Amino acid sequence: MDFADLVSTDPERDAVIRGLAVWRSPLLHFAVIGAVLYVLQQFVTLQWVQPRATIAVSVADVERLRNEWRRETAQQPDARQLQASVEHYIDEQVLLHEALRLGLDRRDPVVRYRLLQNMRMAMSDAPNAGDDAALLQQAQALGMAARDLVVRRRLIQAMEQRLVAGVAVDAKAVAEYVAAHPQRYAAPMRYDFSQVYVHDEAARAQQILEQLRRDPAARPSAGDAFALGSEFSGLSRAQVAAKFDASVADAVAAAPVGQWIGPVRSPYGWHLLRVARQHPAQDSTPDAAQLRSAGYALQREREQQALHAAIAELRSRYRVQQLADADADAGGGAGA
Repeated sequence: MDFADLVSTDPERDAVIRGLAVWRSPLLHFAVIGAVLYVLQQFVTLQWVQPRATIAVSVADVERLRNEWRRETAQQPDARQLQASVEHYIDEQVLLHEALRLGLDRRDPVVRYRLLQNMRMAMSDAPNAGDDAALLQQAQALGMAARDLVVRRRLIQAMEQRLVAGVAVDAKAVAEYVAAHPQRYAAPMRYDFSQVYVHDEAARAQQILEQLRRDPAARPSAGDAFALGSEFSGLSRAQVAAKFDASVADAVAAAPVGQWIGPVRSPYGWHLLRVARQHPAQDSTPDAAQLRSAGYALQREREQQALHAAIAELRSRYRVQQLADADADAGGGAGA
């Protein structure tokens, strides 16, 4: 066989072979993969990286938040407190934007009722006042969901509930939570103590204290009558504070056993105190009520952690601008 017989003379076949060779080229594979990754990157950027909207915080917003703080606390907020109010406002605006983006204003029955009620009051003479769908569409066009205080609060709460819907605790987690907080669920230290009460004279209370220290067994009759008595047994610090006040509770907790101390001032007058016995704090098995309380506390803690993390992630999808001079509706904000 001649070597020339092995050489193809069919141009179409040669073109196919050359095409297959090109497709098998590693360089072409690299170029195709790069192009696909570029397209995917652009898609992800458009969907997730680019901000969905701009939330603008204007001077008017900041001043309104300042006035709300002053009205609620009767004090002027400092810079840190005011900035915390601004951050909370931004968080709420993010949640509101997300609620509207998800169409919760069209699905929530309370929101629908409120919007329809508002629209019917505003457009009672309009020809389509009885058409719910048309009224809701007009309410959406007017941005009423973002402007009505009741609707806005409802939508923000609905978003918060969605963000923490998957948070749950089990019995093991509750038991671990109880073990990690013995100060809440263990039996606290308790005290047996005596008191001598003096109504209104610190000097007389001091004189009686000196007599008691000279003769600790003596119980002078110079003290005044006290409605709750003079002998107390098995009281915790919290119980002492409830009967007297925090100053007496602190004094009892710090008192050396067997020694008269004072005078200690309370809203009732002056107290001379002697702790006879301290009952140490003890671990105890929590009862059903304590376990329920611990479960609620743990659930709340986990929900707050999940909510903060979710809001932080959502905020990364929005552009936030704190403007020196802007209208409340600037930048597509949801309104104050």
